[in-house]
Amino acid sequence: MDSLPTDFQYYKTDSTTIRTMFRDKEAVEDWISDLESKSKVTWRITKTFNKKFLGRKNIFKRIYHCHFSTRSTKNNKTSKTRKSRNTNCPATLTVIIKRFLKNTKSKFKDDLTEEWPCVITFKDGHNHTVLSALVLKERPIGHGTKVAILELFEKGHSVASAYHTFYLSKMEELGDSYEDYLLDRHYFPTKNDFSTLWKANFKKSFGDRSGQKMLEHLEKNLQNSFEMQNVLYKISRVGDHYSVSTCTPIMQRVARCLVQASEVLFVDATSNCDVQNHKLYFFATHSPAGAIPVGCIISSSQKLDVFNAGVEGLIEIMPIKISPAVILTDDDMGERNVLKKNCPHSTLLLCTFHVLKACWKWLKSTKNKIKQENVQDLYKLFRNILMSTTEKTWK
Repeated sequence: MDSLPTDFQYYKTDSTTIRTMFRDKEAVEDWISDLESKSKVTWRITKTFNKKFLGRKNIFKRIYHCHFSTRSTKNNKTSKTRKSRNTNCPATLTVIIKRFLKNTKSKFKDDLTEEWPCVITFKDGHNHTVLSALVLKERPIGHGTKVAILELFEKGHSVASAYHTFYLSKMEELGDSYEDYLLDRHYFPTKNDFSTLWKANFKKSFGDRSGQKMLEHLEKNLQNSFEMQNVLYKISRVGDHYSVSTCTPIMQRVARCLVQASEVLFVDATSNCDVQNHKLYFFATHSPAGAIPVGCIISSSQKLDVFNAGVEGLIEIMPIKISPAVILTDDDMGERNVLKKNCPHSTLLLCTFHVLKACWKWLKSTKNKIKQENVQDLYKLFRNILMSTTEKTWK
């Protein structure tokens, strides 16, 4: 009786059977939910009897089983490689709501039915501990927990950021009792649970992660962004690969209003941005506030023809034609050739990091026969020349 919800009235008939005042299925389901929260035992529906099998005396009948009895089938290939929670727990719970028959002449008339129509019977005990860490980590995710996680996804969080944000918020909410709940999956789902929730609930919103359907969904979202926020874009397909060129409103203002955009552009490439290994190219210019983006290209492949299609697409959608005097790039000859092809009047230079890296590599090469004791001094001398703004400051 200690594990039963306290907000209900009970009539105990024996050690395994109690009676309540429930008169419909909804009341039973609410009680089961409260029972699971109080006892931390999850009950799954084994069978619900339809009207045909209820007979004249019963209104509702349902049998529950402990969720540690998964009734797994034989010859399950995954059972050999993946640990199952199944312990074939024999514990069951039967709920019957009886119909009160006022004028019955039956010898087996139940005098309690009028006031206590619901009969709840617990059968057999659990063959596992109830409050151990191994049991608590198998509990299903709570409804409130699931809602909180989905709200984080709706705000734009990824699986990883939602996981860390949720755990931090729960830590602040629970305070000193945080560790008492930490092992309970009902309140603290695993990283895999976050990923599963994202896939199950946001596939309709974000589409597939790859393939033709993903591109169709992406184009639909980009078109909505164009109509609502004037985000310029172009999707270019090269065989099985594609590139997406975008220019947001702030990028458009930079191109129109900042004279620096026609002087110097920085091209920065980042690989392996996600599971599909997309490559991200940012085109930016300098300002008193720091680097400001002018355009962006997302490529599904590192092939040069895909990058070339992206550059052509970006030039096409730009609000004005930009021909910068200087373009600073990474030390990638293929990308530099593509940029030179599309911006023939621009001078391509390596950024400071790559110039210094090339200098250090040249000084350390044995074929150049630079003495080891002179490498550091020569490198510092070259760096001072590179960083000097005038001949006078270098001297």
